[in-house]
Amino acid sequence: MSEMTQVAAKLTIPVNNNPEKPHQEYELELSEDSYGNLFIDADSINQLGNTRILFKDTKGMRNTAADESKISYIKPSGNNDNGVPQGILLYRGFDVKQLATHSTFLESSYLILNGEPPSKEEFKQFSDELKANRIIDKQTEEVINQFDRQTHATTIMSAALASLAARYEDKYNMASDEDRQELAIRMIAKMPTITAHILKHQQDQRTVSPDEELGHAANFLHMLFSTQAKKVVSDPKHIKVLDMILTLHAEHSFAASTFVARTVASCGTSTISCIIAALTALSGPLHGGANEEVVRMLEGITSDEIPDIINRAKDPSDPFKLFGFGHRIYNAMDPRAVVLRELTMNIIKESHEEKPSDILKTAILLEEAALKDEYFINRKLFPNVDFYSGLAMMTLGIPTNLFPLIFATARTSGWLAHIEECRKSGASIYRPNQYYTGWKFRPIGWP
Repeated sequence: MSEMTQVAAKLTIPVNNNPEKPHQEYELELSEDSYGNLFIDADSINQLGNTRILFKDTKGMRNTAADESKISYIKPSGNNDNGVPQGILLYRGFDVKQLATHSTFLESSYLILNGEPPSKEEFKQFSDELKANRIIDKQTEEVINQFDRQTHATTIMSAALASLAARYEDKYNMASDEDRQELAIRMIAKMPTITAHILKHQQDQRTVSPDEELGHAANFLHMLFSTQAKKVVSDPKHIKVLDMILTLHAEHSFAASTFVARTVASCGTSTISCIIAALTALSGPLHGGANEEVVRMLEGITSDEIPDIINRAKDPSDPFKLFGFGHRIYNAMDPRAVVLRELTMNIIKESHEEKPSDILKTAILLEEAALKDEYFINRKLFPNVDFYSGLAMMTLGIPTNLFPLIFATARTSGWLAHIEECRKSGASIYRPNQYYTGWKFRPIGWP
């Protein structure tokens, strides 16, 4: 990893009411990250004395580095496979596609949380502690069961997490590294159990307890699909697919929900409350709910309608939104989508269910049409992770309304790592300025 380097940059600003010196030059510092990308150091603006200058970024902070991090790195484009440019995503320096293929979600979670891959002894201890904390308390179960079965799953999960916060947070000292680590393990362990309990409640079925003999992904599928009358033994291929889905969604730099988690953590807020805030952000249809929208969109169209769908997506006057294409960060193929596309193709080829095959056919034709269209090519609107993650989960039998909870279960590892990084760095409370364009002061002129 390269050292942070400092080079000079000059800023010339006008000086009002000074005809002899209409402009003033100031030197600003530039910081260089591990890959040589340059960032203007906003802290150096303090040297400008009485002249107050703020950077204006009205595009969702797209051009702003809100903080320093060592957890993950995204390169918008870098690889080229079969003529299709692909982005790069690294967890602690390791390529996410290799991690998803060669390691497990828990191994990746340990890496994300601790900075290095676990040794055999470290992983056994980590895995054993997770297994010991899978069960949720009766209070949290009762909170879940109080909701109407039609309530959206993320709303129920937020309440379940609030129940956990009420039960656990006062028992943990947020100033203690050991307590925060123990609470992090509890959260990773309990998220699949909460998700499975919510599904069973919505299906009006009795819940299924965790199986200590099963690994993380296998136990997750067991709790989702087994019943009191029948224990389902999942196909090893399906276990690996779910594990890969979890790994691919575990971390993604300063995505909206992660930034929310860090913002709340910067206030000194306890861990579970930070995760509740992140979950709320994740639930939006432009973030964690996007794969749910993709499947709904694909279910509502036929192959014959694809040319019309493409034209509608290109028409700025049409309110139709084509979910699953383009990404805020990548200007190439989302590397996670590359893995999920192959996964989806493989598991659906082995399926004999008619409906998934029809949706896959539509998805493939839609992808092909978009990749050949000049509008999509010029704007680099490639299929993203949401385009295939929902299809992959659907082929495993996971209901559409549960997709955001699978996402949240995976992303909890990343959220926890960022919450911990924020705490350990001693970051100041996040408080960006605004670019105010409203009225100046005006007196009240009515009686």
